Amino acid sequence: MVRLGLWLICIVVCSGCFVHPEKNSGPDGYRDQAAMATLGEWIPDNIGEPGDTTDWRRIDLDAGDSVRVRVVVQRKLANVDVGLYEARGILLKHAVRPVIAHDGYRMDLHDELRDGTYYVRIRSLDRRATPYSIQIVSGPEARTTIHRDSNSPPPQ
Repeated sequence: MVRLGLWLICIVVCSGCFVHPEKNSGPDGYRDQAAMATLGEWIPDNIGEPGDTTDWRRIDLDAGDSVRVRVVVQRKLANVDVGLYEARGILLKHAVRPVIAHDGYRMDLHDELRDGTYYVRIRSLDRRATPYSIQIVSGPEARTTIHRDSNSPPPQ
């Protein structure tokens, strides 16, 4: 009876281990498969469902410039982080959404970048379904500091 109880506990504890974190992520679950981002365009997406905890976006710059990444998270109490990485995977900038932030809270990352390839990672830390929108801008618009709650994408 004790053995049966131990087996049941092992099965219950380990049952969450069978779904790989990016099994259902589609083509943007890893940096080498990052979806190309169109500069200036708001792109809606989802993360946090089983097998889809991370999304990657790719930016190619022909000349060095200011770049701003805006991410609007559409779920209250979402635990999300955003990172800006250079081509070899070195983290340049990072932001974590405060858990107590309101629905529609916007995270901003800004950096002066040289020409080359860069990546943005959006990751759900609590693995709960979280809709978000991302916009990446460069040039003069990226140099403008905007209040976090302004310029959010229209609700869908």
